[in-house]
Amino acid sequence: MPELPEVETIKRELNGRIKGKKIKKLWTDHSKMVKGVSFNRLEKEIKEAEIIKITRRAKNLFFELSNGKSLWIHLKMTGHLLFKSKNPTPQELNSLEGDRFNSYIHFIFYFTDGSQIAFSDLRKFGKIRLIKAKTREILKDPKKYGLEENGPEPLLKRFSAEKLEEILQKKNKAIKLVLMDQSLIAGIGNIYASEILFDAKINPIRKANKLTKKEIKKLYVSIKKVLARAVKMKGSSVNDYRDLSGKKGKFQELLKVYGKTGKKCSSCGKIIKRIKQGQRSTFFCPCCQK
Repeated sequence: MPELPEVETIKRELNGRIKGKKIKKLWTDHSKMVKGVSFNRLEKEIKEAEIIKITRRAKNLFFELSNGKSLWIHLKMTGHLLFKSKNPTPQELNSLEGDRFNSYIHFIFYFTDGSQIAFSDLRKFGKIRLIKAKTREILKDPKKYGLEENGPEPLLKRFSAEKLEEILQKKNKAIKLVLMDQSLIAGIGNIYASEILFDAKINPIRKANKLTKKEIKKLYVSIKKVLARAVKMKGSSVNDYRDLSGKKGKFQELLKVYGKTGKKCSSCGKIIKRIKQGQRSTFFCPCCQK
């Protein structure tokens, strides 16, 4: 599933490509992606609306429209968005259509200038929903609009080491599971939880409320560092994820433990291990991470 760095990459690229464009029409071959209203109703509600801006909250994307409404989009496990200009160059077409993960198009936004945004989703779990409110109103009270509340954004300045300590002190469960709990901290999933804990040299099975202040400070620095670097590298394309141009992210080239079961640790040379936590795989070095 795309995590914070991947969704943040898509948000930034969308703001650079489609902000200010007007929606002409929609297309789908899988109307179940649309939640809350029928596909035809959705098209009627947003046709001719201009996209004011795109906002990210946790792993969610919000398209704020000129008619006072918003589109909520969740990429779920295998979804990604692709931009195609009115007159795509051969290079653009090659990057968009030359990768099989870009081939599962199930929803398209057509804009009045001839460009389009396509939603590719291999497993068809992605969701699109119209919310009759501006994005800031939704984010102020997500439960009112049927959305889950998320914890603080880890890359914002107001997410401090003290805030992290406050969160961890209340949780008597494995630190890896706490990092992945979206109600506690927004946007961190399986890939980055493993990488963050390796960077901080903390064993993923340690109880969150048993970490020392020194360890929490180190963890805080690792959260900021790993996520910021992943955003800079446009995310991790371990499987399906692609950026708006259909290209792979590059952070997977820097992964230290995720998906590296049986390989040597880059720090100590010992063997990386994999265990199951909350039905998900956790990768770590039992020597480096205490």
